[in-house]
Amino acid sequence: MRYIRVTEVLQSYMDFSQIPEGVLFFATERGILVHQICAGIAKGLWPPSIPEYAAGYVKSFQDWFDAQVKEVFLVEERLYDNVYFLTGQLDLLLKTKTEGVVVVDLKTPAHSYKTWSGQLAAYLHLARTKTIYSPIKKAGSLQLHPRGGTAKMKWYEEHKADWAMYLNKLSADRYFSEKE
Repeated sequence: MRYIRVTEVLQSYMDFSQIPEGVLFFATERGILVHQICAGIAKGLWPPSIPEYAAGYVKSFQDWFDAQVKEVFLVEERLYDNVYFLTGQLDLLLKTKTEGVVVVDLKTPAHSYKTWSGQLAAYLHLARTKTIYSPIKKAGSLQLHPRGGTAKMKWYEEHKADWAMYLNKLSADRYFSEKE
C-alpha cells in the first residue's frame, strides 16, 4: 500500500478555481520560499537575501520565533505512520516558552481554511506516534503577516471528531481508488 500525504487527503476540499492561475502560482512559489527561509531560521542558519515580496512574512516569523521558541526539535521533517500508511512533513516541532512541546504549521494565506483542523489533527497524530518528544501538547497554525506585523497563532482545539473525519476521508479515498 502506498503512503498518502496528509494534505493530499484534503485537496478535494480546497477550491482555488476563483483565483487567477498566475496569482495562485505566485502565492504557491512565495509560500515555498517563505517556508524554506523560516526553516533555515529555525535551524539557526543565517537567512539568505530575502526578496521584498517575502520579507514581511519572514520578519513576522522571526519576531514570533524570537519571542516564543525555547527549543527546536524538528524542522521540515517527514514522518510516516505504518498503520494508516500516512505521511506528513511537519514544519516545526518545538518547545515554546508558554505552551510546551507543540507542532507548528506555517501559513502564508490571508484567510484560514476549514481543512486546517484536519491537517493539524493528522500532524498531531504523526508527531505523537513517531517522535520521542513528549508530551506533545497541541498543534497550531501560525499565520504570518505579509507586511511583517504580528503573526497570528491559531491553536488547534483538539477534537476527536477532526481526527475521525480525517480517517474517514482517508479510508473513503483508498476504497474508491482501489481497482476492482
